[in-house]
Parts: sequence; structure tokens; C-alpha cells
Amino acid sequence: MSFRKNFGAVLLAAISTVAGSAKAADQSLAADQSLVDKGAYLARAGDCTACHSEPNSPPLSGGVAVTSPFGKIYAPNLTPDKDTGIGNWSDDDFYRAMHEGVRKDGQYLYPAFPYLWFTTVTRDDVKAIKAYLDSLPPVHKEARKTHLVFPFDIRGGMAAWNAAFFKAGEFKPDPSKSAEVNRGAYLVQGLGHCGDCHTPKGFSLEPLRDKAYSGGGIDDWYAPNITADVKLGIGGWKDDDLAKYLKTGLAPGKGPVVGPMAQVVHESLSTLTDADVGAIVAYLKQTKPIAPYKPEPAAAFQGPHALGEGHYLSNCASCHQQDGKGRANVIPALAGSGVVQAKGPEDVIRVVLGGLLAHGTYPPMPAIGSGLSDAEVADIVDYVRNAWGNAAPGIAESGLVGAIRAKTFGVMALKGDPDLKNDPCAVGADAVPVKSIDDPQNQIAKTLEGMKPETMQETIDQLIAQAKNLAPNFSQAEIINGLTQQYCRLLVKSGESSKPDAQIRIGNFTDLVYTQLVSHGQD
Repeated sequence: MSFRKNFGAVLLAAISTVAGSAKAADQSLAADQSLVDKGAYLARAGDCTACHSEPNSPPLSGGVAVTSPFGKIYAPNLTPDKDTGIGNWSDDDFYRAMHEGVRKDGQYLYPAFPYLWFTTVTRDDVKAIKAYLDSLPPVHKEARKTHLVFPFDIRGGMAAWNAAFFKAGEFKPDPSKSAEVNRGAYLVQGLGHCGDCHTPKGFSLEPLRDKAYSGGGIDDWYAPNITADVKLGIGGWKDDDLAKYLKTGLAPGKGPVVGPMAQVVHESLSTLTDADVGAIVAYLKQTKPIAPYKPEPAAAFQGPHALGEGHYLSNCASCHQQDGKGRANVIPALAGSGVVQAKGPEDVIRVVLGGLLAHGTYPPMPAIGSGLSDAEVADIVDYVRNAWGNAAPGIAESGLVGAIRAKTFGVMALKGDPDLKNDPCAVGADAVPVKSIDDPQNQIAKTLEGMKPETMQETIDQLIAQAKNLAPNFSQAEIINGLTQQYCRLLVKSGESSKPDAQIRIGNFTDLVYTQLVSHGQD
């Protein structure tokens, strides 16, 4: 073979090798990115943001306080910072934490980190989540010290607790169930850790597995029954309505999602594929129906009824109607509501005290309880939970309303939760941040500053026009909440927020914005 032919062959081989290496590198990068994307999706399915992303801090850098009966536990930094995050953790270290509840240094994690549920997640999925976390920008942020009372501050004690209440093991599909139901079971039992809130707990805070998903308390809220029970659970829901509720927080004839679940919908469930949400529905609809309590005879509540009915008629009936049936697509029904009749009264108390932001076609609910005594709120709550065919336990715990009032941050509450560093005009009782109207020229703020009581209606018409121009894609609810946020901030800036009628003024403003939008045909 001539030199020229030999050289050409060598050159061609070299080019082919380089091209092959480049192609392999591209494929490797694509595979790595695919793993990161998969991990990002799974992290959203696990709602890691809820505990590991503190407001006004980089995502997943930790710091959120998780409240327990024994003190506060602060979620750690999950970014790949080598000093304060998990930058020095191997895949096996991370899998052990997820699967066994043990940190890299061998210390036990507290079950505030839901490893009791995450243990079912497959090694491949855990590896994908770790790849996603490793792809984040490292954030140097020291963990806040956990404060638990003795002896719960001794992590070694978790060994005995785990021996009694925890069994590690990855998910095993049930061959008698469909692939869809098994996928739903994997999400609900594992990453979704739905049982962490919706399952009652025993004396040692262990989940009562024989009562799985029948309802449980969390942070002075009550996670309702999500078993297939027809009256108190989701057994009577249409599949499409339940799927819509999980994706959007709203469903025909149902009240909007409230409390921590609103954050779950906002940050997690709304981001899942329709197929995965459908699988969750399929699994929940075939769970064992559990009625977590036997309602007492209605006669036992004649005292609260006698007082509560009058307070209800004075404060609530104009919207929810005397028969508790509300108005279709405008005011949710209280009669027949599983959430209203849940074993725990916490959610109803919270909503009465804190109100709700606007959702979908529903107007905002004013925080009517802010102007009522604890006894009056308790009477109303007992009444609505036992009127019109409803049946639920009465409020037995003395001081419950007062305790919840101290922790309730209502609609544009004019005060923030110090642990969450909340903007007092950005968070409602449903825990979902308000979507702000982008207004670089401060048009809305200037219009609000010129508003007087006698010109409020005309000013609100102008504000609505400005909001539609600045945010043409905003829904009715987003316009209402966005304008109310601006009005709230004006009250804070001017010092008016400290006056006793400030919350009432916010409620009146919000109601008028809603009325004007509806009268102008905004949908």
C-alpha cells in the first residue's frame, strides 16, 4: 500500500474515532440530562420544596421549620454545597437516608423527614433525584439547630423507635392490580407520602397503618379522610372531579383546597402528568373505606346548635345560604361536605378565622372570625358540622379556637409568620403565594393612593382596567388577589394596617373588586 493510501486510511480511522467519541459524549450528556430531568420530576412529586425551600432563599437550601409536639425541626440544605449541603454525599449515602432514615454521618433522621414513606422509592428513582440535586447551584447555608425537648433531642433514641414502628423496603407491585393502580400506589405510598398527613398517629407519633388515609392532624390543620368511604372520604367523587381537584385545587361543587394541601397542589400535584394524577385517583378509589368515627346523636349538639345557628345566620348565610347549599360555581356548599364533617374541626376553624383568597370562580371569603369571640367561632363551627344532615364531633378541646387563632394568618393578614419570613400581604390562609401584578411604573399603587371612601367604586373600576392591561392573561381570581395585595401593601406603608378595622377594609375592598369584575363579565 502506498504512503498516501496508508496515511488516508489512518486519517479516516482517526476522524471516525473522534466522531465516534463525540457522538458517545453527546449521548452521555443526553443521558445525564435525562436523568436530571427525571429526578426533577420525582422531586416535585415528593414536594421537596415544601420543607427544604425557605421563602426568599435559594431553592432547596433548607431552613423551613417543621413543627412537632416536641419542638421544631429545621429542614437541611439539599444543594451540592460540600460544607453545608450534600455535596460530599455519595449515591449510596443518599439512598440510605431515603431508604433507612440514616444520615451520611450515621446519625438517625427524625421522621419529620418522611423516610417511613420514602423507603418504598426504588434505587433508580432515588439515584435520579440525587442527580437532580447535584445539578443545582451549591448554596452555602448552615443548618438551623433543631430544638426538641428531652429525651427527644437524643437522636440515638430513634433506633428503638424505628425498631418498633419502621420497616424498610422498596415498593412491590401487587400482581392482582392493574399497572395504573400500582403506579398510583407507588406515588401515594412513596414519594407523595400522603399517609404522613392523612393517616392518624399514635401516642409515639407512629402512623396507625390499620387506619391508613382515614384522616390526621398536622400543624393545627386536619388532613381529611381520603379513603374510598362514600360519606367522609373520596368514594363519592367522580374520577374526573377528583383528578381536577388534585391538579387545580378546585372541583365542581367542592370548596377550594386549603391549608398545607394547597401548597402540595401548587408545588407538586399540579406539575404531575395527567397519567400520574389519574393513577393516584385510581389507587385511592380502590382503598379500603374507613369511617374514622361514629358521629354522636344530633341531640348532643343542641346547645351549640342553638347558639351557632344565630351566629351563622348573621355572619355566613348571606353567602352559604340558610340551607348550607351555597351557590353553584360561586359559593361552595357546606351541607354534605366531607371536609366540613371531618373528624377534626381544625380546617373549618382555620377558614372561619382566616378566610380564603379568591379561587377560580369563587370569590374571596372574608375572615369573619377575626371579629368574633372564640366561643362564637366554636358555636358556628359546631353548627355547620352538624346542620342540614351533617354529622361530626363537637369541639371538645377547651381553648382550641384560641390556640388556632394565634397561629392563623388570614387573607392579607397584615402580619407574617416569623418562622416562614412571610410577606404579610403575599400569603393567605391557604398558604399559596399571591401572583403579583407586574407594574414597573407603579400605576396601581398611585391609583390606590388617591382612592377615597366616596370614590372607591370608581377607583376600583380604574384599578381593574389597569390590572387587565398590565396582566392580560390573569384570571378573575388572580386579578382579585393581585389588587388586594397592592391595597394591603398600601395599608402597611401608610401605617393604617395597625388600626382595628384594617382587616374589614381589606375584606370590603376585595368584595367590591369581585362584584365589579363579575358585573363586567370577567371570567
